[in-house]
Amino acid sequence: MAGNIALVEHVDLFYGRVRPLDECQSQGVTDASESFASQLHRRLISDARLFVARLDRHAELSADLVLIALRTQDFSTLVRSELRLFEQGLALGDAPEQALAQMATAEWRPYNIASVDTITLEAPFSLQSLQQPGLPFAILPTVPGKPPPEPHPDLQLWPAQRRMMLRANVRGSATKSQNMTSKLAKRLRELLNSGRDSEKVEKSRIGLVSVTKGSKVGH
Repeated sequence: MAGNIALVEHVDLFYGRVRPLDECQSQGVTDASESFASQLHRRLISDARLFVARLDRHAELSADLVLIALRTQDFSTLVRSELRLFEQGLALGDAPEQALAQMATAEWRPYNIASVDTITLEAPFSLQSLQQPGLPFAILPTVPGKPPPEPHPDLQLWPAQRRMMLRANVRGSATKSQNMTSKLAKRLRELLNSGRDSEKVEKSRIGLVSVTKGSKVGH
C-alpha cells in the first residue's frame, strides 16, 4: 500500500508468475519494478494505462528514482498537472543528473534480456524450479533438512517460506533475448555445493569440540 492506494506487482516474485495487466489495473496501481526494462517491457508499455517502477532493478539506474508512467488519453489534464506538481516538490538531489549521465555512457545497456526456463537438478540435490518460464530469475524450494546457501547478491532467501530466488542479468537491447537456464543451473549447483561444504566444516568443528571436551589430560 502507498497511502490508500494498492500497489499490485506485475511480476509476483514469490510465486514466480506474471499477473495479467487487466488484473493489476482492476485492483490498484501496477508496480512494474520487475517488468520494466525486462523481456516484459514491450507488453507493459503497450498495454498498461498507469504504472510505477523502481529504476534500480532491471534498468540498473539510480536507487533514488521511481518512474510514474501514464497513458495521457486515459487521464485528465488535472491528474497530469497534479503529478507534475508532486514531482516538482520532491527533493531529488543529483539523482536525475546521475541517471542521465549513466544513460549517456557507451557501456550502458537499457534492458535485462535474460530469460530462464524450468531448472531441474538431480545433484547435489533433487530440485525443480517453480517460476513461470521466460522470467529473468528462478524460484526454487529449499531442501528440507539442509541449510540454505549462503546469501549472495544474486540470491534472495525466504527462510520462513522455504523458498529462494536466483536472479539472472544480461545487458542488451529490447529486441534481443538470452536464455540463461543452463548458466543459472550451474550457478545453483555452485551455491548448493558451497552450502554442503560449509555444513561439513561446521560438523567437523562440532565434532572436534566434543572430542576436546571429552578428553582427559594426564599428569
